[in-house]
This record gives sequence, C-alpha cells and structure tokens, in this order.
Amino acid sequence: MGDNHVALRGRVSDIAPLRYTPGGLPILSLTLSHESEQIEAGQRRKVQCEVPVMAVAEAAEAAGKSKIGDLVEVTGFMAQKSRTSNRLVLHVKSIRLIERG
Repeated sequence: MGDNHVALRGRVSDIAPLRYTPGGLPILSLTLSHESEQIEAGQRRKVQCEVPVMAVAEAAEAAGKSKIGDLVEVTGFMAQKSRTSNRLVLHVKSIRLIERG
C-alpha cells in the first residue's frame, strides 16, 4: 500500500468533550477550519474547508490544550470515521500550536 500522510494548518472551530474508549484510551474530536490559496491548473484558487479531526491517547492530551480559534498544524493520516461510514477523518499523529486565537 502507498503512503497516507497529511499535514494541515487550520483554526480550531469546534472541540467535543474528551471521551474514553472501553479500554480507557482518551479520544478527542475537533474540527479544523482551513483557508488558503492554492495553484491548480496554473490558476490561483481560494480553498476553504472544514476537516473533522480525531486524536487518540497522547495526541488527545496534546490536542486537549487547544482552544477554539487557535491556529494549529496537524500531521496524521486519513481514515474512515468507522467501519460503517465512508466519511473521512484526519487522525492526529502530532499537533502543534502556531498561534493562540
């Protein structure tokens, strides 16, 4: 299989309450709002999107320090939200605060 690596900067627009798996691992779900300009087919294009993000274990503890409005950089991988859903979620490997909101 090929690589699955995503790096994204965005503002935290929503943070769900911390929850735990049956095995006791902390899970934190948040939403990042991203805005940028990209070049596509030689043309500038304004890009806006909201990306669901999930952080587990140590990543959940790190993401839990974020507040709504913070600009963060997240690296991780994309995966289905669940076995029964085709919606994609960015799973956090690392999260870094860029700017307090």
